Amino acid sequence: MPDDKPVLRLAARVLLIDEQERVLLLRANVGEGDVWVTPGGALEPGETAEQAALRELREETGVENAELSLCVWTRVHHFEWGGKRYEQQERFFVARAPSPLISLDNCGAEELQFLRGWRWWTADGLPVGRHLRRNDNVAF
Repeated sequence: MPDDKPVLRLAARVLLIDEQERVLLLRANVGEGDVWVTPGGALEPGETAEQAALRELREETGVENAELSLCVWTRVHHFEWGGKRYEQQERFFVARAPSPLISLDNCGAEELQFLRGWRWWTADGLPVGRHLRRNDNVAF
């Protein structure tokens, strides 16, 4: 009987907020369509959640030297990727930045396979509980 236990994946994510109180979300294709996600990803061996959050923020947005809050939220997210089941345990942090220019120059090949764009969202405009629509403005 094969082991159907999901692979544990520790991750850190960042709620990046600009001076206009907008939050940055990245548009990603996860195989079943596009979704909006916060910058972030898996911890590398020996890395703390805070270190991973800063590294992922730099890789996925180009934002350097951000100051992180303490962890503001945790969640467990189950998903399938590449034929494997994962249990991702996420820690969320807040960082503020004055309207940074977003750059994918530091992204790895894996991230570039699924990242499709980004957008700054106001609280009223957040895409909560809906799929990406064609007229959603994204940048790239």
